[in-house]
Amino acid sequence: MDEKIQNEEIPTKYPYPSLSTVILQSLMLLGPILWLIFNYFEERWEALKYNIPIAIISFIILIVLWRNYIIKSRKNKSYQRSRNKGGILLLPLLIFVIIASLASFVLLNSLQVLLFKVDDWLFYQMPDFNGLILIAIVEYPLIAFVLTKLFKRYKNSEWKWAYEFTVLLKKYWIYSLVVWVILLYISLTGITFVTEDKVIYRSWLKPQGITYEYSDVDEIKTGYSGKLISFSQKKGTFYYKVSFKGRWITFGTTSPNESIERYNDSYLELEEFDEKLMKYSPKKISSRDNEEHALLDDRYIQRFGRIIENK
Repeated sequence: MDEKIQNEEIPTKYPYPSLSTVILQSLMLLGPILWLIFNYFEERWEALKYNIPIAIISFIILIVLWRNYIIKSRKNKSYQRSRNKGGILLLPLLIFVIIASLASFVLLNSLQVLLFKVDDWLFYQMPDFNGLILIAIVEYPLIAFVLTKLFKRYKNSEWKWAYEFTVLLKKYWIYSLVVWVILLYISLTGITFVTEDKVIYRSWLKPQGITYEYSDVDEIKTGYSGKLISFSQKKGTFYYKVSFKGRWITFGTTSPNESIERYNDSYLELEEFDEKLMKYSPKKISSRDNEEHALLDDRYIQRFGRIIENK
């Protein structure tokens, strides 16, 4: 650290944030504000009741965040410049991490289909937690690797945690590898295929798969999630849960067979699936409550409505 920086007042307990950190925090805080604008123009008045106070709080924090940064930057210009070193590289590198993560997800998805697809499959469904596992086995290690490289070059203390995390992974690399392989196995084996008359369910506990006939259906629950925040769904998310011999399988964000031309019409496969299951007269619990919170085109709302009303 040069003499000019040493002569300035340098905080020790509460170090100044770098510009890149302030920008990243600002992008996160803009989320509720952008949703407020979107919900207003979409006339989602019910959602605005929750959106407005969160957006106001985000806006206040955003103002305070930049005010503090500007004041501290003027007070300790040389020190702040040292904090900003390498920051210009952080955003493009994080964009690279996001792109790499999406590519990994597509690769994993393709590998699942290649390994487990069955003849004449119509569509498949993956568990909601697959996305979280992908974050754990791809995004976190990539982010830690990128920030470690930046820390070694620019010695920015904000990125020291990534360096320490990387050192820990290297020290216990055998355990890290075992955990990574287990998570990959759980993610890879979690997939359900649907054919014209069968449902083939696979999980990390049943990688060989369990085959159910449509006639094995016991009960169906369908509608829109009523929770504002939940582990896997937000308010207004459509769900379709089916019990086959007591085992519940959740369908919602299905992936249709692209070779079937009629399935270019999104969610048609789910509507046809429901029609076939209902021929066996299962118990069906359905509701259109919270439909107004669904962020979908009217044609899909109508399709889900037909599924809900089909009894």
